[in-house]
Amino acid sequence: MRSAVVLLLSVTLIPDVSFAAQTPEPAKGDRVRLSAPSVHASPLIGVLVDVTPDSVRIDPDQGRAGLAIPRRDLGRIEVSTGPQRLTFKGAGVGLAIGVGTGALMGAMMEPGIAGRSGNVFVGSILIGGIGLAIGTIVGTLHRAEGWRSAPGFDCGDCRTTAGQE
Repeated sequence: MRSAVVLLLSVTLIPDVSFAAQTPEPAKGDRVRLSAPSVHASPLIGVLVDVTPDSVRIDPDQGRAGLAIPRRDLGRIEVSTGPQRLTFKGAGVGLAIGVGTGALMGAMMEPGIAGRSGNVFVGSILIGGIGLAIGTIVGTLHRAEGWRSAPGFDCGDCRTTAGQE
């Protein structure tokens, strides 16, 4: 029985792990975010147009024509993974705010039969649950763009190899 469970887990999990480890290089047309502090103070976001051995060309979102950035000036390149829901982050923030508010409200109440600590506990549970629900809803409705590092474009080595050519 135990070997059957191990076999089942290995057959189902190993392909997922191996596919997750394979992140393709960015292709032309991918939405990218790159940092090039010597070219622009904030990260540049745009569509990847071309990659050459000595530069990367993007079409920035600001509507400017294609922008070529020397590879020696690149800090890093990240590829967009698309909009991500922030459900768990919203739930965590909502729970923390709800528990804190509930504890504060419970501490300010007149001590009842259970005493002051009972009010704090009950207030934390009740208001924390409400905060958790509201935070989960807000996090689900809010989306933010996700980014992953582009393999082969860790340009810490670009600076050292560019000067040796």
